Amino acid sequence: MKKGQLVPNDEVLALLKEAIQKHLPKSNGFLVDGYPREAGQAVEFEQQVCKCSFLLFFDVPDDIMKARLLERGKTSGRADDNEETIAKRLDTFHKHTQPILDHYGDKVKKIPATGTVDEIFTEVCAVIDACKC
Repeated sequence: MKKGQLVPNDEVLALLKEAIQKHLPKSNGFLVDGYPREAGQAVEFEQQVCKCSFLLFFDVPDDIMKARLLERGKTSGRADDNEETIAKRLDTFHKHTQPILDHYGDKVKKIPATGTVDEIFTEVCAVIDACKC
């Protein structure tokens, strides 16, 4: 990570498995943020760690996401918050995300994420509360 590289998937899976097993006796479940990033990672996670009860997908139209990232770029100092890079990142996101959504199928819980933080939080709570996990 210090070199700006991704942590190998085997290491990520080992860390996730260790953390889940450590806290399993006193937990009602786990929220893994930003993972998997590719369908192959989803398959490996379920083979090596545990089955996924559901997947939260924050659904935001590209134009709103672009506007949010450009706004963030005004204060973030990030070189990648520009129109050209955002377009490439969105393309990569869609290319990698759709196979994950297809893999999980009915387990995908889409959250419309165009509202306020409080509105989105309420939607997330409703999905989690409805889980029969």
